[in-house]
Amino acid sequence: MEVRLASAHKLGVRSYLSLFREYFYHYLIMRVSHRGDFLIGLATSFAATISSLGFVLVLFRRIRSWLAGATRKFSFCTVSR
Repeated sequence: MEVRLASAHKLGVRSYLSLFREYFYHYLIMRVSHRGDFLIGLATSFAATISSLGFVLVLFRRIRSWLAGATRKFSFCTVSR
């Protein structure tokens, strides 16, 4: 009976080691994929921030000329009483 338990124990250890190897393999794949997702998300966020900042800079640099043109246009549309 002890021989059967010893051989069963060896098979159990092998199966646990095999299971651990499979778990570590899948864990490694998940970490790499999450790191890739993180880097892609970081790059996307950085690009969105830069484009938003660029839009705001262009808007504030040209707002005076746009408003000056708009006041000239609307100054002729005023109704005098």
